Amino acid sequence: ILERKNPLSLVKAFQMAYPDKESPQSPDLVLKVTYPDKTIPQVNDLYQAADNDARIKIIDDLLSTSDLHDLIAKAIAYVSPHRSEGLGLTVIEAMAAEVPVITTAFGGLSAFIDESTAWPVEFDLRELAAEYHPYPKGFVWADPKIDSLAKKMSQVLDEPGVAIARAECGRQRILDVFNSQFLVDQYRVAIKNVIGH
Repeated sequence: ILERKNPLSLVKAFQMAYPDKESPQSPDLVLKVTYPDKTIPQVNDLYQAADNDARIKIIDDLLSTSDLHDLIAKAIAYVSPHRSEGLGLTVIEAMAAEVPVITTAFGGLSAFIDESTAWPVEFDLRELAAEYHPYPKGFVWADPKIDSLAKKMSQVLDEPGVAIARAECGRQRILDVFNSQFLVDQYRVAIKNVIGH
C-alpha cells in the first residue's frame, strides 16, 4: 500500500538532504519496489523522480531472500518512512545486520526504535480521511515529517561514529528480543509442554 509505505516522502527528504545532484559526496537512494503499477500516479512519480535524478535507483525485480538481505546489508542506512507498520520485518533485518536505521517509531517498531538504537523520525498522528484498504477511514497512523527525515539522513553520513554505535546497539536490541538464550529456554519449555515431554 503506497500511502502506508510513503516512498515519495523519502524521495523528497533525500533531495532536501542532498540538493546537489552533481556532488560526489552525495549518496544514492535505492528504492526496492515490488509489483509496480505505473498507472498509479504516485508510482509513476517515483519513476519520474528516478528519471530526473541519476542518484535515485529503482529495483523492481523480484529478489531472492538472500539477495534482499545482501542489498540491505550493503546500505549506508536503511530508511523506512512508513505511516503504519506491524512487525516491520525488513527494518528488524536491517538492525540485525548492523545497518543504521532511520524510521518512524510507530506501531510494532516502537519497541525497538529509540535514540540509542536508530534515528526515529518525528511525526504527526493523522486520522485517515479516506479508506486505504485494509486501513479504514478514521484509522490513525503516523505522518513522518519530511524535514526530520532529511535531517536524520544527513546525520548518519555526517556522524559515522554515532552511526556505528547506534547500529551496534540496534543489533543487540534485536538479538536480545529475538535470539536471546532466555527466549530460547522459554520456547523449549513451551514446546515440551505442548508435546508432553
